[in-house]
Amino acid sequence: MTDNITATTTASVTTTSVLAPKRLTCLATPFLELVQNLNNAIDKHDYTKVIDYTTVGIDQLLSKQRMILLDARAYAYSMQSQPDSAIADAHRMIGHSSMSANGYFRKANVFTMYGKQLQAIEAYDEALQNVAPGEEHDVYIRQLEQERIMVQKRNKSQIDFITKLPADIVNVEIIPFFSSSTKAVCLTVSKSWRRIIVNCSALWEQLSVDDNDQETKLFCGIVSMIGCHVKQLSINTKLTTVLTACFQFMKDGYFSKMKSLEIKEIGNVNHQGGLQSARIMIGFWKVRQTLTTLNLNVGDSTDSVKLVDILLTCTNLIRLTFATTHPLTRLIGDFSTMDQYSPLIDLEIKSEAIIGSDISMLLQRCQQLRRLVLATCNESVFDVINRYAPNLKILAYNPYFDIEQLQENDSGNVKGLRSLYTDNSLNHSISMKSILPVMYKNKTTLQTLDVNISKISAAELQNLYITHPDFTLNTIKELLFSYRTGTQQFIVRSIRNTNTLTHLGVVSIYNMDGLIEALMIMPPLSKLTLCHANFTTDRPSLTRLLERYAKAAEKSHVSLEHAYFSHCDIVSDEILSALAAINTLQKVTFRYLLSVSCSGISSMIGKLKSQLTYVSLGDMNLITDDIIIVIGNLKKLNCLELIDLQFVTDKGMYELLDKLSPMLLSNLVIRRCPNITKGYISHAKQKIKIVEHN
Repeated sequence: MTDNITATTTASVTTTSVLAPKRLTCLATPFLELVQNLNNAIDKHDYTKVIDYTTVGIDQLLSKQRMILLDARAYAYSMQSQPDSAIADAHRMIGHSSMSANGYFRKANVFTMYGKQLQAIEAYDEALQNVAPGEEHDVYIRQLEQERIMVQKRNKSQIDFITKLPADIVNVEIIPFFSSSTKAVCLTVSKSWRRIIVNCSALWEQLSVDDNDQETKLFCGIVSMIGCHVKQLSINTKLTTVLTACFQFMKDGYFSKMKSLEIKEIGNVNHQGGLQSARIMIGFWKVRQTLTTLNLNVGDSTDSVKLVDILLTCTNLIRLTFATTHPLTRLIGDFSTMDQYSPLIDLEIKSEAIIGSDISMLLQRCQQLRRLVLATCNESVFDVINRYAPNLKILAYNPYFDIEQLQENDSGNVKGLRSLYTDNSLNHSISMKSILPVMYKNKTTLQTLDVNISKISAAELQNLYITHPDFTLNTIKELLFSYRTGTQQFIVRSIRNTNTLTHLGVVSIYNMDGLIEALMIMPPLSKLTLCHANFTTDRPSLTRLLERYAKAAEKSHVSLEHAYFSHCDIVSDEILSALAAINTLQKVTFRYLLSVSCSGISSMIGKLKSQLTYVSLGDMNLITDDIIIVIGNLKKLNCLELIDLQFVTDKGMYELLDKLSPMLLSNLVIRRCPNITKGYISHAKQKIKIVEHN
C-alpha cells in the first residue's frame, strides 16, 4: 500500500513540478476490508486468522496510514510556502520506512519546487541507495532514476532571472518587497545577486537594526555598501557593540543621505565597555547636514548627551523626540549661550519630571515650534509656554494617548493653538488658574480641546464670568472634558453660540439638564461621547436630545453619526430606542452598560440594519452569541470590535461570518474574549482583510 502512493501520482509528476499526495479516501478502504475479514474470522471461530488479521492491522495498516498522512501534510506545507516543515515531514516518512520510495519522492519534489535542484539530486541519490531492490520496487527505482535525470537537466539549464530582467523591473517591482530573511538569502546566492541587492537603493532606504532581526546579522558586513542608500535608520538593540558600530559608521560617513534616526534606548554611556558620549556626538555631527528627524531615548543614563548638545550639533532638525527616565533638569543642558534655532517645529519630551524652568530657555531659543508634547510635567509649564511659544499649533500636556501630527497648513502665518490636549483621566486634573490663560489666549483659533479641569467654587465661577466675559469657543470642532463643579457651567457657556462643534465628549456628568439645554440650541453633533453618566433621572433630557436629532436627520440628513457610551447607567433600552430612530447613525460604541437588556440591544441593531457600518462592544456580560448573530444581519457593517466579552463563543462568530458578506466586513478586532479560539481566528483571517486579535 505504501508504494501505491507514488504509483497513483506518477501522472502528476510528469505534468507538473508539484507531487500531489494520494487522496485520503484510501485510509478507509483497507481498514473496512480488515474489519470485515476480522469479523468473519471471529464468527467462524477461526482464531488463527484472527491473529493474522489483527497482526496485519497493527504492524502494517496503521503504519501505512501514518505515511499517507505525513505525505499529505508535507504536500500542504510545500504549497503554503513552508518548505522547512515539508522537508521535516519527508524526513519523518523516511525514518518510518527508509526502504520505501515515498519519503524520498516527497523530499526531492519539495527541493525542486523551491529551485534547489542540487539538494533534489542528493535526495534521489539517497533514495537509489536505500530503496530495496526487487520486483515490487523496480517500477519506483526506474521512476527515481528518470526523475533524477530530469532534475539534472533542469539544473544545467536554469536561468538567473534577476540578471536577465530589466533593471527597472528588478529594482522597482521585485527587490523592494524582499523581507529581511529574503535579503539574507539573496546576498549569498551569487556575486551578481549580491551586487544587484546592495545597489538597490529602494531596498535599503528604511533600515531596521533589531536584536532579533535578520538585518542585524547583515548590517555590519554590508553597511559600507548600502549605507549611502539609507534614509531612515531605526536601532532597537541593547547590544553595546551594535550601537557602537552604528555611531562609528556615522563617523566614517557611510550614512550620507540619512534623514531620520530612531534609537530606542541608548543606555548607560561612559562606563567600562559602554558607548562613549563623544562618539555619539561625533556621529551626530557627521549626519547633521541631512538629519531632520531624531527620536532618541537615553534611558537611565545621566552622562550621555544633553538636549542642548543635540540641537547644537544637529543643525537641521525639524522633529525631535527626547526621552529619559530621569528629571529633565539633569539632561536639559545650558541654553543660555545658544543662538536662535529656527528649524525645529516639532518637539516631544518624555521625562520623569518637567517643570517650567526646565524648558524656559529652550522655548526662547526655539521660537518656531508648532507642536509640543510634554510627558510627566507639572502645571508650571503653562505659564512658560504661554509666554515663549507664540507659534504653537498643537500642545499636549501629559497625554496618555498618541497625539496628532502637524498638518501641511500648520504654518506660522496665523497665530494661535489649533489643538490643546491634557491628561483627561479622572484622577489627574489641572487648575483653572493654570490652564485658562492658555485657553483664553487661543479662544479664537482652538478647534480641538481635550481638558480635565479641577472644580471651582461658586465664588470663583462668578469671578470668571466677570474677568472673562468674552470667553467663547466659536471655532471649536472637538471638545472633550470632565464635568466638575463650576467647570461645567463655564465650559458650556463658552460653546452656547458655536455652530462648528461636531464632537462633544463628557466624563462624569453631574448636571445633564444644563448640557442638554446648550446642545438643544446648537446644530446637531456628528459624534456624542458620554462616560460615567450615572444619574438615571437624566434620561428624559437625553431622550429629548436624541429625539431632536432624529427630527433633524429626517429634515436635513445631517445629524448624529456616532454614539459612544461608556459606563453610563443613564443609557437604557429607551435611550437605545431613541438612537435607533436617527437615520444618520452609522457607528455605535458601547462599554459597560448595565441598564440595557439583550432585547434592547437586539432591537436597536435590527432597526439600524441598513445603516450601521461600525459596531464596538466591550465589557458587557449580556453580549452573547445571540446578539452576535443579530449583528450578522447588518447590511453595511465593515468594522466590528469585540472587547472583554466573556460569553461570546466560536458558535456565534461562525454564524456571524456565514451571514455577513465578506466583501463588506473588512476589519474585525477581538481582544480578551476567552471563548473565541485561535481556530476561529485562523478561519476569520481567510475571509476578512484585517483581523486583530490578542
